[in-house]
Amino acid sequence: MATRGQLRELCRRRLGDTGDSVHWSDLQINQWINDALADISNYFPAQREYTLALAIGTRKYGLSSHLVNPRAILKVEYPVDEDPPAYLEYRDIHDTRGLYGDYYAVIGTPPSEIILGPDDWGVGDTVVITYLGDHDYPEEDSDTITLPDKLLELVVLFVRMAALQEQADTETQDPRVTTLIVGSLGLNASRAEREYRTKVAEYQRLLEPGSQTASWKIDAWDRVY
Repeated sequence: MATRGQLRELCRRRLGDTGDSVHWSDLQINQWINDALADISNYFPAQREYTLALAIGTRKYGLSSHLVNPRAILKVEYPVDEDPPAYLEYRDIHDTRGLYGDYYAVIGTPPSEIILGPDDWGVGDTVVITYLGDHDYPEEDSDTITLPDKLLELVVLFVRMAALQEQADTETQDPRVTTLIVGSLGLNASRAEREYRTKVAEYQRLLEPGSQTASWKIDAWDRVY
């Protein structure tokens, strides 16, 4: 797994922004890396877990203060630590059969609240929620990037796109720059964005269920509620 520092250096090499010709600050590239992770999480979210402490008599719980930008709930383990694991069954919030029993329902898109069917838990009981959410945003150069290594190319392409867009925007405001140069910079930025979006679509095809090359896909990708 790459660290933020390693990924930033990779981005610099692809930008040709190394040695005595450094143009972009570490702070700027770090921000672009975070922007890239936010955008890529729309297509390839991280599978995460959260252990929710239960309150006696409470069946509805807010998720925004517990989960990291949740996009979909995959499964809810309860009771916890059973062998084999026990999971509540998903049921639509409007299901006429009701929600009492071994079920759970989710409110909102993206999910903002969860309703649990069981009502027999005691003090100290928990449920484990497995969900799809954003990848971690690294704060230090030593922090590990949670995006799979095979998807790091997308970060590099996004940073390159962002740098060319920034350069084009900056030069456009300079009256000394000719229209020809401005047009060339804009074309390069557009090509970089097209390359990034094309590569995202390519990886999405690789992750489709049944793909011969999708052995590294996110677990339970095809089971999103």
